[in-house]
Amino acid sequence: MFSRDGEKQYLGLMVTVVAVLLVVAAPVDAQKMTPGEVVGKHLESIGPAAARGAVKSRASQGEGQVTIVVGGKGNMAGPAELVTEGRKASYRLALEFQEYRGERLLFNGQTTEVATLRDVKRSRLESFVYQFREIMGEGLFGGTLSTGWALLDVEGRGPKLEYQGVKKIEGVELHQLQYRARKGSSELKVWIHFELQSFRHVRTVYQLIIPPPAVTRPEDSPRQVETRSKLVESFSDFKTVDGLQMPYHWNIRLTTEARDTSIWEWDMLFARIVQNQPIDPKIFRLLFVQGEPRSVEPGRARGSEF
Repeated sequence: MFSRDGEKQYLGLMVTVVAVLLVVAAPVDAQKMTPGEVVGKHLESIGPAAARGAVKSRASQGEGQVTIVVGGKGNMAGPAELVTEGRKASYRLALEFQEYRGERLLFNGQTTEVATLRDVKRSRLESFVYQFREIMGEGLFGGTLSTGWALLDVEGRGPKLEYQGVKKIEGVELHQLQYRARKGSSELKVWIHFELQSFRHVRTVYQLIIPPPAVTRPEDSPRQVETRSKLVESFSDFKTVDGLQMPYHWNIRLTTEARDTSIWEWDMLFARIVQNQPIDPKIFRLLFVQGEPRSVEPGRARGSEF
């Protein structure tokens, strides 16, 4: 049996032990990590600094599939590739359909370009990325698949970063980092998500909300609605490439909500990822062959017309 003084000492000791355990077991966000610490842990998750620094170019090649999830009906597939060299980037999904020839997005180190045929409108993805050129210019597009990945050079790019703790995203707890480009649209909100323990980058969200347009007649007001657009990049199926963790599955989902809702999805499964191979400089320029922009020989696309 403890004496009264002994009981007080014992209880005091237990309170101290419990408090220490709570601090140790506290989630990472409760420990007030700084954005710099989050970025540092993320970079470590990719691989050693020497291995990261040794990569000058990267080519990810495989199969891509486009699906209209809501707002229409369609599904088609074709060869897909993301080629990057330094900050330059070229994304291509080659399709051979009259209404939709696929995707062609470029950043040549200075400007963002998209391929547009004379008789075909820009795709939804091309339009979104072209409107907000910082998506490619900042190295956000493609995540860690890109040698120009935004978080590899935070000091050089100078974005404003805010660590917002652990958030439950579609039932999974992830670290959330808000990214504000030094130059770019203030309307576009960007969040980058990392796995809770490994800090691997698994998701980037771009969100735009446009208020209803102003009207002069009160009776027109009910017909005006706000427009919401959300582009989500998701990454999974990580494998080791020359000592670095790379995602072999890349999914892009664009949701637009106004009077009607449309959801388009681009899903890429890469068969191979190679690094430090010679890159033809032409791949980062739009070449026009008989009125059609091309960078590489297109493969055979498959699917049904939209």
